[in-house]
Amino acid sequence: MLAEPKRTYPSTLDATGRTPRSADRASRRTPASTRSGFQDRQAVAAQLLHRCADGDHEALSDLHDLYAGSLQRQVRSIVRSPEAAEEVVQEVFLYVWKRASTYDSRRAAVSTWLTRIARSRAIDHLRKASTRARTRESVASVGVSSIEPNAERNVLTHQWRRRLQAALEGLPAAQRETLMLAYYGEMTQPEIAAEVQIPLGTVKTRTHLAMRKLREEFATERLEAF
Repeated sequence: MLAEPKRTYPSTLDATGRTPRSADRASRRTPASTRSGFQDRQAVAAQLLHRCADGDHEALSDLHDLYAGSLQRQVRSIVRSPEAAEEVVQEVFLYVWKRASTYDSRRAAVSTWLTRIARSRAIDHLRKASTRARTRESVASVGVSSIEPNAERNVLTHQWRRRLQAALEGLPAAQRETLMLAYYGEMTQPEIAAEVQIPLGTVKTRTHLAMRKLREEFATERLEAF
């Protein structure tokens, strides 16, 4: 019986008939087991979201365990603060708890959906932090007359603006700070309470007293707008 002649291949092919480059690409492809693991994880996460939509708190906890770590790393790369990143991630899962029913597996994987939410919240956090910093700097300087956000949009006369500025400067410092954080800083009352580190009830009281004083101040005024 004749021995089968030894096969030879062109120098650019290996024994499988592939070029070294294509063989290298193949070796770098995601193993089937890894792809299967990712799909399994997504399936589990989708089930957890469905349970969250049904009000299952344990499912939310499990979802948090699955993704909180990776989300926090992504958010931290944006906000640069571990504390802020943790706060943003908590906001993400609060949103997930409220809006789990809106998730559509046909449009995105769970991980993609969560990442989009996290990035949006992180950017929003930066915007708010920037606004708060500018507002608090303005409050600290006591130069109310130098603060004119939305001045062009407010169809008030120059005389009205000056009167309003004088009225604000006439408020107690604590009440003025509360109003400016609310209207110029666009902060909610709970956010003001957290920022100034006072009870929410105190914020509400200061706001009420400040608004009442301003109403009394302008009760007899007859300044016309443009």
